[in-house]
Amino acid sequence: MESIDLGLPSGNLWCEINLGAEKIGKNGKWAAWGGLELHGDKEVKEFTMFSNDGHDYRLAENNIITKYNLDDHLEKLEPEDDIATQLLGPEFSIPGKDDFQELIENTEFSIATFNNYKCAKLKSKINNAEIYFPVPGWCANGKVECPGEGGIYMTADLTPNPMKAYVAVVDGGNGEMTISGSGLRLLGVQVRAIKRKINET
Repeated sequence: MESIDLGLPSGNLWCEINLGAEKIGKNGKWAAWGGLELHGDKEVKEFTMFSNDGHDYRLAENNIITKYNLDDHLEKLEPEDDIATQLLGPEFSIPGKDDFQELIENTEFSIATFNNYKCAKLKSKINNAEIYFPVPGWCANGKVECPGEGGIYMTADLTPNPMKAYVAVVDGGNGEMTISGSGLRLLGVQVRAIKRKINET
């Protein structure tokens, strides 16, 4: 997958499209936190994916969270549960909230249209490179909520409440991106992978 160098201090490269997207600006497919499958809009509707009873959630059994809970004290997705790593290879991963924060602090936000899709455009303050994030909403109880009004992007980090993970939220009005701790793990959200800089020793 093609990635973009925004000149970030970490050296992270950001993939130019969401997982499951066909081109820049187009929505990707949906995934739950820790899930290893992508689902299109049609699947979400037909199979009532990402429902509050958690029946389709990979890391739950009988509505009880089985991993990343108060017992195991795991707070960040391991590679075996990282859909970006599993689909793209070991050099790719879901960004952590600190990775998104670095992106936020080093870019300027605006709303733009790319390939006829409404997106948030993030322009690097360092090297002027640009990256686009669609605003497709999110998935809950078998339907897509608030398309065009915003977008929710997965991070690899759990909140102190093990039912929730941190997410990056894109405002469909002004393109601003913020970090929120209100993302229920079983919701369907978008995934934008990063390619980390390999430290040479």
